[in-house]
Amino acid sequence: MATILITGAGGSLGSVLTRRFVVEGYKVRALDIHEPSLSKLKNENVRLLLGDIKDESRMNFALEGCDSCIACASYKNLDLTEYSLEDTYKTNVLGTLKTAKACHNQKVKNAVLISSDKAVEPTSIYGVTKLAQEHIWLWMARVQMVTEFIIIRMGNIEWSSGSVLPIWKEQVERGEKITVTHPQCERYFISDGSASDFVLNVTQTGINGKIYIPKMTRKRIRDMALEFVSNDADKIVITGLRHGEKIMERLYSQEEAPKVKDRGNYYEI
Repeated sequence: MATILITGAGGSLGSVLTRRFVVEGYKVRALDIHEPSLSKLKNENVRLLLGDIKDESRMNFALEGCDSCIACASYKNLDLTEYSLEDTYKTNVLGTLKTAKACHNQKVKNAVLISSDKAVEPTSIYGVTKLAQEHIWLWMARVQMVTEFIIIRMGNIEWSSGSVLPIWKEQVERGEKITVTHPQCERYFISDGSASDFVLNVTQTGINGKIYIPKMTRKRIRDMALEFVSNDADKIVITGLRHGEKIMERLYSQEEAPKVKDRGNYYEI
């Protein structure tokens, strides 16, 4: 039975992946800094590890004997990261570097980084750190021959923490209008199930140094908002773009475009 470490396991995607890999017959080590979220993952095939990816010794301990690693851990909330540059950098960049080095030190067979479309031509601190994460993974793919370093670049997980759907749900429950930052904003969305299917497949078949991007649905946020409130525009308030926020995200940059290969239901770079 293969053993896999998932960092950020208590987060929205990390928790979905933890449960999915258990169903697929893996032994999962679930690592997170947030005790309440981690405790919800208790299972006979899940080893709960309270820890910080910035802690080099903890990462080496967590990865000892692992076959694979899925690196989900990141600070991502735009309202917080834009005003917390140093802590965002320490976790998202230095923590990811320590995770990558620990994967190599412990001779993990493959390591999958969960990146974001925010890494493409970034305008936010979060996006810049996600781009840095990708470069760390690609650098490791080039300079060593022990571990296969693979990247998955995703859009928004539909019901993940911080996504518009759970935010709107809470606003409606409080009797408030739902908020949209800009009427022209568009985002890529993928469901929990499709995301976990894709990560599972890439973990099993991905190639060192490659970036994999699932084909996702691009939606205009205001259209989603209208559907959410049964087409009652009076229940929507436009708040304006937040600092660092784009109107439209892209799945790959202009420089990457010539290298992109269409593989049917996903892109490969």
